[in-house]
Amino acid sequence: MQKMYAYKTFKRGNTHVKVSEHYESEMYLHNNNIAVLSANNRRLYIRNAGWFSVTTKERLNGILGRTPYYIRQKDFKWDIMRKSTNEIVLHDWNGEWFTIEGNEIYN
Repeated sequence: MQKMYAYKTFKRGNTHVKVSEHYESEMYLHNNNIAVLSANNRRLYIRNAGWFSVTTKERLNGILGRTPYYIRQKDFKWDIMRKSTNEIVLHDWNGEWFTIEGNEIYN
């Protein structure tokens, strides 16, 4: 996950990070784009690409480590939660793109 925030190319097993010409860091899991970090607008975009798997949730939570959010699974559904209060930000998240603003991304 550090490589993504450092805008550095990385590949290990089923996960890789590539940096686009527009200075966006993109993470792929099994060749599915699950996250984009944009240096231009300082936003992080995440999705699960239709995969509600343990590995996908693990990768996304790793990316969310520098944000005030995390993903939890309860009753086979995924929720996006706020770390500080454990409040549900997005209940029964469908896995579509979720945007995190730059002021919520820690260095």
